Amino acid sequence: MARDLVRYAMVRGIRIIPELDTPGHAASWGKAPENKNKACTFGTGYMGPLDITLDSTYTLVREVFAEIIDIFPDPIIHLGGD
Repeated sequence: MARDLVRYAMVRGIRIIPELDTPGHAASWGKAPENKNKACTFGTGYMGPLDITLDSTYTLVREVFAEIIDIFPDPIIHLGGD
């Protein structure tokens, strides 16, 4: 679906720039069962930012970026940064 949207936009001269707001706003990534150990949880069960102390976090981020680069041909990716 994202590829279709990118193609649709490109034909019309529109650039789609993805935003991956990491590590602070990537809590939803940790909700996927395969990523449970790649996010911080605070006693309340709240999923916080990605845990940058785990090697597995960097593997996950590399995989996500590789997919984004494959889908979005534009050389620009917004990283949030707030």
